[in-house]
Amino acid sequence: MRNIIEQFANKTVLVLGDIMLDKYNWGEVSRVSPEAPVPVVHNKKETFVLGGAGNTASNVAALGAKTILIGIVGNDNGRTIVEKLLNEQKIQHELIVLTTHPTIQKIRIMAQGMQLLRLDHEREFPEMNERISSAIQQYASAVDIIIISDYAKGTITREIVQKAIATGKKVCIDPKPAHWQYYTGAHLLKPNLVEAQELVKKKCLTEQEVTAAGLLLSTNEHANIVLSRGKDGMSVFTTEGKVTHLPTQGKEVYDVTGAGDTVLATLALAIASGADITEAAMLANHAAGVKVGKIGTATVSAVELISAIEFGEKKIKSREDLNRIVADYKQKCKRIVFTNGCFDILHVGHARLLAEAKKFGDVLIVGLNSDESVRKLKGPSRPIIGELDRAEVLASLSAVDYVTIFPEDTPLALLELLQPHVHVKGGDYTKEKLPETPTVEKYGGEIKIIPLAEGRSTTNIIERSKK
Repeated sequence: MRNIIEQFANKTVLVLGDIMLDKYNWGEVSRVSPEAPVPVVHNKKETFVLGGAGNTASNVAALGAKTILIGIVGNDNGRTIVEKLLNEQKIQHELIVLTTHPTIQKIRIMAQGMQLLRLDHEREFPEMNERISSAIQQYASAVDIIIISDYAKGTITREIVQKAIATGKKVCIDPKPAHWQYYTGAHLLKPNLVEAQELVKKKCLTEQEVTAAGLLLSTNEHANIVLSRGKDGMSVFTTEGKVTHLPTQGKEVYDVTGAGDTVLATLALAIASGADITEAAMLANHAAGVKVGKIGTATVSAVELISAIEFGEKKIKSREDLNRIVADYKQKCKRIVFTNGCFDILHVGHARLLAEAKKFGDVLIVGLNSDESVRKLKGPSRPIIGELDRAEVLASLSAVDYVTIFPEDTPLALLELLQPHVHVKGGDYTKEKLPETPTVEKYGGEIKIIPLAEGRSTTNIIERSKK
């Protein structure tokens, strides 16, 4: 599984489908309206993330692959935000802009971590077969696999699907029953159980009935079927007639929004990286388990996926997840400790530093420099150990509660975001000379300096090994 995931970074994926913009209004509820029996939400902030095919592309990019997105947007502010988000995530895109239609937006009102209301702004797009087909032709030779994310909003037509299949690349589709006849020739179809029941025109209440439905769909379409079953996990039906039922990996379910996009992205990338259908589904099942532990439309990274497979407790987190986790700990009056470093070739000095750091609070978070930032700090020959392996070794230590990888040269952005109670630094620093001190003291945190064990350093180890 790990070898497959590590191939993701070498792949290029083309995503076609209905692009949406998900807007979240985050607030608090403390009273009921006197005008009607509804909660009054005190709006605190708003955030935007890519939805629909955009979220699928975001998941592909978060997993480390080069991503190309083709879809339709309106000529409005929504388009501006979509383009900004795509550029931030370095997702190459070909957007068809319509002056007659708005960018599809889904606005969610959130309070106390729950969704209270959703408002949809959308009109079905007209067929744009010629322009989308031209874009497919332009990019097809450069990609390893094609994803079609069909939300039945007008972007995906029979002609578009068949054009994608005609490229000779494997095509993985999140289907809609109304368009089922479009998908002949696809490599993989990923319906959910409700959609499968609609297609076979029968309720599937037992595993036997689910199996019969999945085999029927696979046989009729000559396609591999991965059936999402919510709390009951996934069922896999290959074109060779192999059936595998996978139990859910979601331990804590906060929000299933966008989980299907996460599954589709992981399936396609795994297949492009040499996995068979069952192996791909196993990875996608773990990815879904990570996603449903996040609130709102969110992505899963390669590091998180490896962590989910190799550590049931999922110690390795994105900074966005850590922000939520830290806020929860602070509400419970837990003391947060943070330290950071390259931790290239973990040695006894590192182990002592982390053990001492944990003594300053209840939860220890380690910020780990990415491979790119280590090269900037230490030179082109470093790191000796890659970021995924370094994160895994740190996560295995009992003193460490969470690990997050950061690409910047310094941890200032992480400190500003998480605002830990204590920032621990190892080495010969003084509080006055530490670059992070002004940031930490500004929000009211403490600085603790722990001298490293004398003579124990990665540089010394490397020099001794050269001799």
